[in-house]
Amino acid sequence: MSKLCGKCGVVNSSLTLAERVWPCTCGTVHDQDVNAARNLLAAMTLKQQAA
Repeated sequence: MSKLCGKCGVVNSSLTLAERVWPCTCGTVHDQDVNAARNLLAAMTLKQQAA
């Protein structure tokens, strides 16, 4: 989930664990942990709405 841009949906497949902060091509700068948490929350919210 940390490689997925929470803003535009692009996947940064070259991202390594050593890179804690990364810029997306859309211009958004992500902290890996915060971005992963936001993506998980969004996925959980969508799953709950579908149920």
